[in-house]
Amino acid sequence: MFKSLEFYISYRFITHRILRTFFIVLAISIGVAVQIFVAVIIDSTQANLLKRTLGYSPHILIEPYENEKVDIKIKNPEIILNQIKDNYPLENFKKIIYTVEGVVLAYNFINKDDLNVKLIGFKDVFGKDIYGIEENLLKGKSNLLKNGEAIIGYNIYEKLNLEINNLISVKNNLGNYKSFKIVGIFKSGNQNLDNTIFIKIEEAQDFLGFRRNEYSSILFQVNNVFESDKIKKIISNNFNFPYELTEWKESNKQLLNGLSAQSQSSFFIQFFILISIAVSILSILNMKVVEKYKEIGILKALGMNNDKIAKIFIFMSLLIGFLGVFLGTLFAFLLLNIFINITKSPEGIPLFNLVIKTNFLIATILFNLLAVIFAGYISSRKAIKYEPAKIIVGV
Repeated sequence: MFKSLEFYISYRFITHRILRTFFIVLAISIGVAVQIFVAVIIDSTQANLLKRTLGYSPHILIEPYENEKVDIKIKNPEIILNQIKDNYPLENFKKIIYTVEGVVLAYNFINKDDLNVKLIGFKDVFGKDIYGIEENLLKGKSNLLKNGEAIIGYNIYEKLNLEINNLISVKNNLGNYKSFKIVGIFKSGNQNLDNTIFIKIEEAQDFLGFRRNEYSSILFQVNNVFESDKIKKIISNNFNFPYELTEWKESNKQLLNGLSAQSQSSFFIQFFILISIAVSILSILNMKVVEKYKEIGILKALGMNNDKIAKIFIFMSLLIGFLGVFLGTLFAFLLLNIFINITKSPEGIPLFNLVIKTNFLIATILFNLLAVIFAGYISSRKAIKYEPAKIIVGV
């Protein structure tokens, strides 16, 4: 193909007026860059919104009913998981943990400050911890806690003026005190989570009055947060244990409506951008045909048939299109990199992470290439309709 006469002529057509070709390629690449940039920003915004609101909280929760006795606990949660497993494989969940938690009063006896906080001990059953302590750690360590060690949220660190290796004391509802050495400080951006102290689960059980087989709740995260209601229904249909089962949509209806509206608007925005780029490519390549109409007449006069002339413009559109799509993709990633670097917090941390869907990126590139091929075909149909005699005499 690359040694054929038609390919060589198409290459000469492109390089004859290189500056004009440059602006054509630039126009296509800008369109592709804008399309990818807008789509990635919209998808990233939604993904980061979901992560901030649901990334560090359960999507499905099993806990004792609030109207029962205050000291009711979930006993032997393995029995519950076995019942769930009979109807829904646990491997389909993203994360599962058992928690022991309670509200305590935290003290810094050095400056005599105190603060109501949540004390949590948790056990990973499947996947890493739901709370994202490791990825949100500001100082210290987040690996396996030892007895007498604690990781505190940023709100506690800030309000009680505590640092790594300081001691924090807590008092439970029975008036008992216990001190922990601070080995880590994390900041999730979630106000409730940043007001939490994490300790070893056995210590939480002992301090809050739980036995080793007793827990406060079972927390689940699912792979697709929008399917949590379906999964809850599967579980509840075979629910024969005396605890409450809830999922995130029930208490976040406004968030759900906002996400649905954002998804719909994102689809329409990306659809119309795709259509506008396809039309632009078609218009640009049609202009290229008009520019070369005299050369077409000469080629026809020299005996070149319509099929070969059509191939010239298809090759030309492919060369321009491939170059435009390639440069457009590079421009898009350059713009995204600039955007991330200029939208940072005062601490220099990006406000959100980019989420690039590989399937979308491939589909976008293929769509634009198909648009270019289609535009090349339309242009070639137009080119072969010219009559050489009229073109040469300029009629």
